[in-house]
Amino acid sequence: MISFAGWEMPIFYSNIIREHQAVRSAAALFDIGHMGIIEIKGKGATNFLNIITTNYVWCLKNGESFYAFILSPDGEVMDDVMVYRRNKKDYFLVCNSINQEKIRHWLNSVNSKQYLIDENYPEKEIEEKVILRNLKEQKTILALQGPNSLSILKNIIAKDDVRRLKKLQKREFMETSISGKEVMVAYTGYTGEKIGFELFVSPAESIFIWNSILKEGKELGVIPAGLGARDSTRIEAGFPLYGHELAGKFNISPIEAGLGFYVKFHKPYFIGREALLRKKISNKIILFEMLEKAIPREGYPVIFQGKKIGEVTSGTFSPSANKYIGLAYVALDIGKEFEIEIRGKNYKAKII
Repeated sequence: MISFAGWEMPIFYSNIIREHQAVRSAAALFDIGHMGIIEIKGKGATNFLNIITTNYVWCLKNGESFYAFILSPDGEVMDDVMVYRRNKKDYFLVCNSINQEKIRHWLNSVNSKQYLIDENYPEKEIEEKVILRNLKEQKTILALQGPNSLSILKNIIAKDDVRRLKKLQKREFMETSISGKEVMVAYTGYTGEKIGFELFVSPAESIFIWNSILKEGKELGVIPAGLGARDSTRIEAGFPLYGHELAGKFNISPIEAGLGFYVKFHKPYFIGREALLRKKISNKIILFEMLEKAIPREGYPVIFQGKKIGEVTSGTFSPSANKYIGLAYVALDIGKEFEIEIRGKNYKAKII
């Protein structure tokens, strides 16, 4: 167990490699109840989120979700979030556990018009207040990830909903039940796996649903997984972790992280838009593999042509590739091959 954003969480249940392989070959079940959940309701909910987030909220249909960033007025990443639309007056978002208090405070501040959200456009403010509610007491999240996760869910959800589940597309969600317990199933995940779901359930019923999934999915290979496999699978997929590949000591922007697709500059306005446009881009995040047997760790220097041109932001062993891999923040002109300095010695690596 380790402390993570104020929570005591398991690094693994059996071992990290086994749990990682389960995600890639069968299924693994993660408890991600540490994540923050905030509800946004009211006539102005769509406009509110369109100002708060970088993605284009108006394109969301009922039962759909998307990935986006919340920026400060000076264009810095406050958090990366998932936004879910029930209807045009009813949304909720999921934020990182380490940032949930900050994001709740920011949303409330914008909603109450407490702060000037843009020095260049002092007239900018939300048109209509919304109702904000912290859902941590009402909902928690379980993540079922891996190629067998759909088959497992089909076996345990309400039979009348199986057809709808089979038709569910990426980033869509639906309401259903497991043994009479209400569950919202979203076709989302943080592992890079093609098939995976996140289940929003009542905290009081989460243990029952957790045990039901493990029991009914045993023959299909599902096992519980901890933070270690969650981290190794997301690194393998090239996904960012806030404070490492986003924001953090280098103040990494979505553009530098390679996630510019989720920043819709064609929107007339969102908080931080102009500041982000002005930011000079001279670095980027890369996914790399070690060509020699050595473990890359956060903070290790990246060396190219004899000079330090960046740092490792995350590193792990990839059971899928049977190699050590990592993510790094480096200069734009880095070559395909370079070196990682580990305890005074340089080891060869290359961009994947």
